[in-house]
Amino acid sequence: MAIVPEIKQRHSIRQYKSKKVPEKLINELLKAAMFAPSAKNQRCWEFIVTDNTKQLLDLTPYTLPLKTAPHAIIVIGDKNKSNHWIEDCSAAVENILLQATKLGLGTCWVNMYKSGDEKLRKIMSIPNNFEILCAISVGYPDRKKSDHLDKEFEKQKIHYEKF
Repeated sequence: MAIVPEIKQRHSIRQYKSKKVPEKLINELLKAAMFAPSAKNQRCWEFIVTDNTKQLLDLTPYTLPLKTAPHAIIVIGDKNKSNHWIEDCSAAVENILLQATKLGLGTCWVNMYKSGDEKLRKIMSIPNNFEILCAISVGYPDRKKSDHLDKEFEKQKIHYEKF
């Protein structure tokens, strides 16, 4: 049985072409996010899309992928709606990453959780009941990467019944 191709093709992209991504494709990414599972179907995620990625560069040490990205999606979760906002938002992020790969777009998960989040909260006017998980850089990759190899399957990391 074959692995879904986008899983093997997905890479963290840190360099982008300056070409903007059409809003229609950004919306496709967000639709994919909203198909993610969520605890008790609370769907506590919300998304902030920005084309002004430069304002995010000094927030954390992890923002390099935002330097050339034409867009970013900030993923936040309503902590009052669900105690599982991290898991729910993480599942939504993975859907975005895989859908972007299918659409020929590049992405990179940029950690924002407990790192630069107060500055970001102020910049984006994020209410206090929302926690910030990450930003996702989005754009057209500057260069093509090859698929991940099957050798990346590490059987020694699998345990049955006990460690």
